[in-house]
Amino acid sequence: MKQARHLWNILRSAATPALGFIVIAFFGGYALFGANGVLAGFEYRQQIEMRHAELALL
Repeated sequence: MKQARHLWNILRSAATPALGFIVIAFFGGYALFGANGVLAGFEYRQQIEMRHAELALL
């Protein structure tokens, strides 16, 4: 019984940092790969350049 409590205490003490890591990883991933993330900025620039070239042809 004492071992079960010890295991439960270890799991409970590890849960908070693990949850924090998951939350930070989620928001970090969204900041990089999300619709308005850092990598989306490169795609926006490419679209703007294409539109400028298209506008220049008109």
